[in-house]
Amino acid sequence: MAAATAVLRNKGISITPYPDDLLIKASSPVEAQRSLQSSMTTLQDLGWCINLAKSSLVPSQSMVFLGMQFDSQAQRVSLPHSKALHLQSLVRSLLSKPLHTVRFYMRVLGVMVSTIEAVPFAQCYLRELQRNILSAWKQKSLHMEISLTHQARVSLSWWLQVDHLVAGKPLGEPSQNNAKMGHARGGSYGDKAKPKGAKLLRQVPGPPGVGGRRSNIPLGFSPRLRFSSSSSPPQDHKKAPDGAHYTHPHSAQVASLHLVFRPRRPIGGGALDPTSAAGPSISRPNTAPKPSQPQLDGVALETRILKQKGLSDAVVHTMRAPRKPVSARTYHRVWATYQGWCNQNDADFETLSDPHILEFLQNGLSMGLSLGSQGQSQVSALSILFQQRLALLPDVKTFLQGVAHVAPPFRTPSPTWDLIAVLQALQRPPFEPLASIPLQWLTWKTVFLLAIASARRVSELSALSCKAPFLVFHHDRAVLRTVPPFLPKVVSTFHLNQEITVPTFCPTPSNPKEVALHSLDPVRALKFYLHRVHEFRKSDSLFVLFSGPGQGAPATKATISRWIKQAIQRAYSAQGQTPPLGIKAHSTRGMSTSWAFRNQASAEQLCKAATWTSVHSFIKFYQFDTFGADDTRFGRKVLQAAVEAHT
Repeated sequence: MAAATAVLRNKGISITPYPDDLLIKASSPVEAQRSLQSSMTTLQDLGWCINLAKSSLVPSQSMVFLGMQFDSQAQRVSLPHSKALHLQSLVRSLLSKPLHTVRFYMRVLGVMVSTIEAVPFAQCYLRELQRNILSAWKQKSLHMEISLTHQARVSLSWWLQVDHLVAGKPLGEPSQNNAKMGHARGGSYGDKAKPKGAKLLRQVPGPPGVGGRRSNIPLGFSPRLRFSSSSSPPQDHKKAPDGAHYTHPHSAQVASLHLVFRPRRPIGGGALDPTSAAGPSISRPNTAPKPSQPQLDGVALETRILKQKGLSDAVVHTMRAPRKPVSARTYHRVWATYQGWCNQNDADFETLSDPHILEFLQNGLSMGLSLGSQGQSQVSALSILFQQRLALLPDVKTFLQGVAHVAPPFRTPSPTWDLIAVLQALQRPPFEPLASIPLQWLTWKTVFLLAIASARRVSELSALSCKAPFLVFHHDRAVLRTVPPFLPKVVSTFHLNQEITVPTFCPTPSNPKEVALHSLDPVRALKFYLHRVHEFRKSDSLFVLFSGPGQGAPATKATISRWIKQAIQRAYSAQGQTPPLGIKAHSTRGMSTSWAFRNQASAEQLCKAATWTSVHSFIKFYQFDTFGADDTRFGRKVLQAAVEAHT
């Protein structure tokens, strides 16, 4: 790219490359069009392919480049509104749950880092999240779940103000770093104004971010992207106190090209390393550390509360059993947070006070907590602490109603992906033929087909076994059962004893169309999968890790969720399509039941497949009316989506 841009600059074309995109600048539309045509001809002669679909070939004074909105007339660079909304959605997701994986934290941080050049004070308000990750993460697994500190929550609430994100920065703002940077042969890029074209003065390369292709701006204060103008009079050039020059653009016309020459380098890691930044990094004060507050022991506190009622240890143990570990951790975290709030506000932690409860909830609301976080997590946790249903108190009830108006619990439209498109991709390479494709592709396909044909939760898929009687193959179906130690989300006789019946699909194909449909047979995929992993299997769990040091070990819920999402993403990529954002493994439940309903599956089949005791859940979340049979019909109704693609 350096050689190509050198050729173009020798022709007098003002051009900015980064890394396979080019921004062309000129002082008039006619000059911009002439430079554009000359650039395209030269680049094609040099062997580059120009992606016209992704290029902007009409000269404009306002254009999105590097994921930022550049306006040469207003002389500002800002964050596009869509990107701001996407970032706010990620922040709300981070604030809405007590625990998230390190991978998700890094994803949010990466998107924040990518906004530094366009969002004022962005770097200041991402530091606490960075500290949060560095202090809690053991740097061993990206799937480790960690919680947010109070300071991080306060900083994250700043990102929820859309005005903060779209205000933008001046294009000509000086940078303290400019005087220290320049070309080896020409001194500092800011030393003097160039008479022709626009020059991208300097952008310090940094580690790739996590949030996307453009998230590779370093965490330190790097110089801004700035353009000089061919129409700028020399007297407009100003000099900063440190001697560095900078200029302002004057309504320059720009156009951009998207080039394809080599595979893009995968994005990964780096956004957490403060030492890689060009500016200030996280430093620890030299002062002596303050004594930390004793950590609250939630188990001991809950045990003491129950024993104060005169209950024995055995009764206390039984009463605590229904609560899942994740719920217990959430409650204990809320208690610790409430205890810290009480200490800061001189309130009695163990005395129930309506005003104190409401002030604590208001504090959470101001930091971006949602109605679900407050109504289901905080209020429920404090109800256990005080042994009273706080949600029934008039003031608390009114407050929660107000939260619904102040921070409406909007639900992201679901599903966000096309089942037909995914099933079409699964019928062709690289997902076929199953006997020879890489094991990871076979794993992705098998897990996805089982999830979509059964409509079961990932937790249930992770509790399946490859051994009889928990897996039995019949001529027209496979019947699976979760292993006895597993407890479903709802512990009842109905949920504990439900079989997962997966059907065959076009088991005896007689024409090319049926052969293609047979490639979606989940039973066929399952048999191939079991055969391929038999050699290194170390566990009776149905799904095991296919590579790495843990090869053959049971796949966790997080891993299976990732496999399902990867199957969807790879299916889109295999067809040359961009995978949609916000794919969730749990969406397969809604997708499969919706398609089964569309193909006239009965209410009984829907409920039994998804382990719903009534059709109410289906109506509530997917908004369909139902009408009124064997177990295998549900899976076939879902897979009939592929039939529509052939008609």
